Amino acid sequence: MRTFTLAAIIAAAAALRPTQRPNLAVARKAMANAVLAGAAIAGAAAAHADTLDPATSLVGELTGLKADVRAGKANARKVKQATARTLAPLTRAMTKNPLNERTDYGDLIAQKMTSDLTKLADAVEAKDGFEPVRGPTGDISYPAGNVEKLLTSMTENTKAYCQVLDCDNLLIYR
Repeated sequence: MRTFTLAAIIAAAAALRPTQRPNLAVARKAMANAVLAGAAIAGAAAAHADTLDPATSLVGELTGLKADVRAGKANARKVKQATARTLAPLTRAMTKNPLNERTDYGDLIAQKMTSDLTKLADAVEAKDGFEPVRGPTGDISYPAGNVEKLLTSMTENTKAYCQVLDCDNLLIYR
């Protein structure tokens, strides 16, 4: 099925107005543009299509984000995008997993993730969210600040959750 934009259809119709002699070259070009525009729209929709991924792949993305933040490669915008695309779906899946009832720590880890997700959103918005955090000895513990600290906590919590429950079988729609 071909998808045509309204502008392409109007251009094709304008090229074939009955009061004028039809210009076949213009009509062909308008139809070609309509087909190309439809293909571009379909390609863009496919690029943003939702997928069903195992939780382990999201854990890998979270680990990569933490490494990018530590290296200074990720800014607030990238962290917000990763929060919407990776962290929020992962946290929702962990919270709603029916197998949590069978374990001792599944619910607790999911609650901690929810809490850390809220704190992460606040840290990203804060002016000092990416400022280095010093430990009790005065050394810099987290060069990328509270954002890195929270991402480290979330990574560790997620890995602990995957040890308690099988994350390969936890599928996440995002």
